Amino acid sequence: MRKLFLCLTVVPLLGGCNVILKEVRYPGGYPGHILDERTFDASANKQLQLLRGAMVLAIAARVGEASVRGEDGDGFARLLGNAAGEINHAAANLGMGNARTCLVRTPSPTPTPPVTSMQADAQCDGYYVNYEADVARIEARVTRAMIAALPTDRARAFLNKLAKGDVLSAAWGALGATADMAGAFHRGAGVYRAGMETVAAGMTTKCQGNNANLEKEMTVLDAADCLGLDRNSLFDSEDAPASDLTDPVSPQAFNAVMRIVRTSCVALPLSNELNPSQLAQSRSVRRDTCALLVFDPQKRRDQVAL
Repeated sequence: MRKLFLCLTVVPLLGGCNVILKEVRYPGGYPGHILDERTFDASANKQLQLLRGAMVLAIAARVGEASVRGEDGDGFARLLGNAAGEINHAAANLGMGNARTCLVRTPSPTPTPPVTSMQADAQCDGYYVNYEADVARIEARVTRAMIAALPTDRARAFLNKLAKGDVLSAAWGALGATADMAGAFHRGAGVYRAGMETVAAGMTTKCQGNNANLEKEMTVLDAADCLGLDRNSLFDSEDAPASDLTDPVSPQAFNAVMRIVRTSCVALPLSNELNPSQLAQSRSVRRDTCALLVFDPQKRRDQVAL
């Protein structure tokens, strides 16, 4: 009765009991649930969930490449860098790259001589169980980049749609599929198509089997078929089940997606209102910022810097 009262009174203000349930008991929360329904089901693969987040960042970067003004380019590049940093911290929790991930349940006997809890923790670049705590941070950083990439009116539409669903669906709506097929939507959709091929190329168990050359021969149609995406329906219920997409995601997949982010950053315009000295400084800042847009799993800082 108490739960029923909560659902009928307080919870509707927050979007309903189903939203709250998905938020606390579904990988990636409610946005993760919506993304799984509208892209591909990554609910059984945290690395694949993270790759999808990187894909959304790449969409924002490619849209911003053509829409961000020169005087805002440095700030937009920093937003891309902040989002990339969050992706790399999450990847450290998943033990990707050279990151050392610790498990809550120690798989081996206590070493001799024994170490303190603090000493043991210092050896950990991340904890696998902490990944879910990273999701909201990634979404926040990617959302900021997407807002900055969009013109004011579309940024407003993006925020309005974001309150009702996930980042990707909100982006599609804000980009304007019907009115801008040669502009922002087309650029963003191109990144998404490339991302689909990246996912399919990495799911060797489901997609490639014994055909080692499939990636070189693949088209978007092949990738869609592999992921169980209907060629004639945008959202359908016949997608490949999550259990088919559990292969570990190669760092090369992240490298491919992050290269889109990095090349878009490099292509951002520079302000034409700067004097030669200021222009040189802006180029230096842009060069350094864009160079950091790589997949490089890193431990999140857990102590106050000196």
